[in-house]
Amino acid sequence: MEEKVIERLLEIDRKAQEVQRKREEGLRSLEEDYKNKIRELIEKYEREIDESSKKAFNEAVEEGEREAEEIRRDTEKILNNLEEVFSEVKDEIEREFFLRIFKVKR
Repeated sequence: MEEKVIERLLEIDRKAQEVQRKREEGLRSLEEDYKNKIRELIEKYEREIDESSKKAFNEAVEEGEREAEEIRRDTEKILNNLEEVFSEVKDEIEREFFLRIFKVKR
């Protein structure tokens, strides 16, 4: 009878060890799955950050180019206006100069 009890205890111990081994394997597998998932998420977020950064950079460059073009156009208009004013003033000075010369000669 004692022999059967000992055999039964040994069998229970073997089953307990088997259950523990399977549980540890399952935990290792689960831990590996979690590590892989975390790694995948990190890679995904890094890609999204890279894409977002590139998009923000490209948008900033495009906005800068638009502003530079607008400044160039505005500057060109101002220069054209200044040239017109200068030309008008120059013409007025020339007219005044010739009027005074002819007035003095008379």
